[in-house]
Amino acid sequence: NEENSLYLHDLKVHDEYKGQGLSHKLMDKCYEIIRGLGKKYVLLITNCDNEVAQNLYKKHNFRLHQTDGTKDFFYREA
Repeated sequence: NEENSLYLHDLKVHDEYKGQGLSHKLMDKCYEIIRGLGKKYVLLITNCDNEVAQNLYKKHNFRLHQTDGTKDFFYREA
């Protein structure tokens, strides 16, 4: 719910900077901000076929909550 969670929307790294670990740094900074706001959970949605993003989220301990076959809904504690 809105009281204890925030939704991450469109976290992207420009193609020129990919492969430098910036996506991990961005995710870590997001957790820091979310915890600072007193929120407990991070939520996000991605396409089911976006393997790069899904691998990143799994490395950051996101759990699949549900899927509609096109979009996957993930969450984790901040």
